[in-house]
Amino acid sequence: MESLPLPTIKGLSTRTVEEKKEAAEAKAHKAAHEELRRLRGNKSENNNECADCTAKRPGWASLPHGVFICINCSQIHRGIGRHISQVKSFSSGTYTWYPDEIAAMREMGNTRANELYLSPQMNPPNKPSEDAPQHIRERYIRDKYEKQLWVAKENSKTRHSPKSSPRLQLKRAQRERKAKRELSSFKPFNDTTHLTDSTHIDNKSTSNLLDSSNTGKCAAPCLAPQTTSSCSSQLKKEKIQTQNDPTDFFANWGL
Repeated sequence: MESLPLPTIKGLSTRTVEEKKEAAEAKAHKAAHEELRRLRGNKSENNNECADCTAKRPGWASLPHGVFICINCSQIHRGIGRHISQVKSFSSGTYTWYPDEIAAMREMGNTRANELYLSPQMNPPNKPSEDAPQHIRERYIRDKYEKQLWVAKENSKTRHSPKSSPRLQLKRAQRERKAKRELSSFKPFNDTTHLTDSTHIDNKSTSNLLDSSNTGKCAAPCLAPQTTSSCSSQLKKEKIQTQNDPTDFFANWGL
């Protein structure tokens, strides 16, 4: 099966003022709608029947898929989001069509689009009838264009995966920028300096804990629980001295 990548369509926000003026001119506007109605009459491309149901003489189109659809199916296309399908009417005369959009309809058409989205090797179901309930047609349209369940593997590059969704790309970029800001403002703790200082203090304190050469008693407050009576008596003496010290503000107030 021939690979049929979707045509590229410019967004309305990227249109220049000149493009909008040229497309809105009466002559160009009329010619665009006449061209689309002529394409709809192409029976060899099955454009005279809705691409997603059996309704005849569709008056709407879906971009960038380039399919002709009826008004009921166009409402479902509108509901699945512009990042997947953009619908326009060519029968009411109220929608402005641009040259690249008309070229996409001319390039694709219902038959070519179905060759892409309804690959025979994927065993696609028959499209719903015109009188089918809305939930039946909605499930078919979502499976066809949004989930792309029946696209051949060699054409899977055109799938609307989460990575290719513009909205998800924007959210992912925002999360990455936020992570970079948090990382740049993070100041790591200097563990090496802390360990060096603490080791120095511990060594100094440990060296003064016992003066075994003279008295064999604690020469400084114990850093760990001791069982000797000499250590306990030393702590009691220091506590009494601290409480009786008039310069110790916190001890005098019981703190």
